[in-house]
Amino acid sequence: MPKMISFHEFLPQNKCQQGFTLLEMLLVIALMGMLALSATALVDNLDEQERFETTRTRLQQIKTAIIGDTSRTLNGEPMISGFVADMGRLPANIEELVELPSAGNEWGEDVLDYQGVSDVKIVKISLYGGSRGPYLDVLPSSGTSAVRAFRDGWGNPDEVGKASDFGWNVSAVSPVFSIQSYGSDAALGGTGVYEADYPSTINLIELDDYQVNLSGVSVHVNFNQAPAADRTPLRLRIYSLQDGVLQTPYESNSFTHGASSVAPTVATFPAVNKSLLLGKHAILITCYDGDDTPATVTSDKVYDGDCDGNNLHTSPYYFNLLPRSQLPTIPWIITP
Repeated sequence: MPKMISFHEFLPQNKCQQGFTLLEMLLVIALMGMLALSATALVDNLDEQERFETTRTRLQQIKTAIIGDTSRTLNGEPMISGFVADMGRLPANIEELVELPSAGNEWGEDVLDYQGVSDVKIVKISLYGGSRGPYLDVLPSSGTSAVRAFRDGWGNPDEVGKASDFGWNVSAVSPVFSIQSYGSDAALGGTGVYEADYPSTINLIELDDYQVNLSGVSVHVNFNQAPAADRTPLRLRIYSLQDGVLQTPYESNSFTHGASSVAPTVATFPAVNKSLLLGKHAILITCYDGDDTPATVTSDKVYDGDCDGNNLHTSPYYFNLLPRSQLPTIPWIITP
């Protein structure tokens, strides 16, 4: 009997195929979700940390803009720079650090002439001051307002009534300058790492960072010639600028020209709370006329070895004042 041919023999045989169970699919989906959440959290943390670091950097930039960086030197001398050195005061807000100089507060010279009784010889005090801003580099915003806003790393919005501080918590009450970032929540307080206000100690600039208190301070004056016979009482008079304008001078206690030109003469300042700010100042030695109110007129006599006021053979002594440093020894040169 002939063999029957079955087409079944020529058909491909099905192999056993096994797929994912529902439980396995759910487990894979859950793992993928966890990985996605972890990646998102990591990116968020990196973003928050970057914003925190930006905030910290900008706080240091604000400090440098106000009092400069005396660790930098020029020709071997500390560089005097910053808002305080130029303006003779702390800024009232952050806006003063980013704005361009305006008419009336721009950098320039202010002069005071001391004229002798003969109206011939003149001693001139010349100091430069005023704004050399902007002290912080920031591009103006787009639009018609073009605001130069220097914000923290989170870009916190302006506080109501304090738009000139650009979202920072600022208190510029002399003698300290306090500033904080409100953190990632843009609100006062906060307990999280990035929500908390930063820094926790808000005084960015302390008094000793930019001032030297003259209360009870002694200054050595080296005269290059012997004193005159009359030994008239003398006073040191220190001139400073504020907002580009020479201020009423601060006077020392009375003293006399030392008995010799070898040993220094010591001048002391009254025990009152009076400070000199970081920056350039001028000193004159004047003849004390018994009036304890420093005059702003130019008729006072400048000591040039005597007090006759006829021949003013002397010039102001200029010096740069640095915080946490000694006042200079003044080499007072008198030309006969």
